Amino acid sequence: PNATSYFLLDLTDAAGNTASVSDSGNCFDIATVPTLDYFAESFVGSTASLESHTFTFTPAATNNGYIACSSAAAGYPTSITGSTSLTLDDDGVADVVLTPGHAVALYGETFDTVHICANGFVTLDTPDTAYDGTLDQQFGHKRVSAFFHDLSPQLRGSVSYKETSDRLAITWDNVPEYTQSTLIAANTHSFQMELYYDGRIALTYLQLYATSAVVGLSRGLGTPTDFVGSNFLAYGNCGSGDADHDGLPDAWEILTGLNPNSAAGNDGANADPD
Repeated sequence: PNATSYFLLDLTDAAGNTASVSDSGNCFDIATVPTLDYFAESFVGSTASLESHTFTFTPAATNNGYIACSSAAAGYPTSITGSTSLTLDDDGVADVVLTPGHAVALYGETFDTVHICANGFVTLDTPDTAYDGTLDQQFGHKRVSAFFHDLSPQLRGSVSYKETSDRLAITWDNVPEYTQSTLIAANTHSFQMELYYDGRIALTYLQLYATSAVVGLSRGLGTPTDFVGSNFLAYGNCGSGDADHDGLPDAWEILTGLNPNSAAGNDGANADPD
């Protein structure tokens, strides 16, 4: 993707006749468009690889809309001390209205009300009680999914939020997966979503149990026809300064509209985007 290929055609028919075809003596060329990252991944079989990670999405003037990176996490970045606990039934939703002057953002659109669902996500357009955790459901709303799965905070654990001077932090702490049988100790999920007022989004995972979930962002426009699942574990280290190891500082690539997570084509050190 995001590259130009050049070619000529040499043809031979069944009788052995040959001919060369060119573009008026020049090579034909085909330019492929960049593959968009929709920052959404469906996990099937295991979600354990997310544990002990924070994934941060920073707004950027790129086709993707964000730059993503990862870092190690040993605890919640925002302390849950002083958080407001929510009473959520199975698949329940709570509407949180932010303090005047505070607003969170998703793909450049700002919102002063957040709909927090028991099932590991927030929606920013209208409340949603979905629990299946499918990609079609993910893309059906303006949504941020930390861990879109059928969870049951009414059985154990807590869902809480904390509004600070620069962010809204929402935490699912020790929340079990929905079950119709006896709860076991290992059935617990602890993760946090941070929605910064400057547009950044961070997802942190400490402990997971369920083997499937949808994680990531959604504009709410339906599943894109060119959707290819993201690979969260492939995002560069937030602290490396050169996530794609192309010799170009991440800050400079973001400033000039390049993708610091890609060393291919115009995003790499050997191309001239001018």
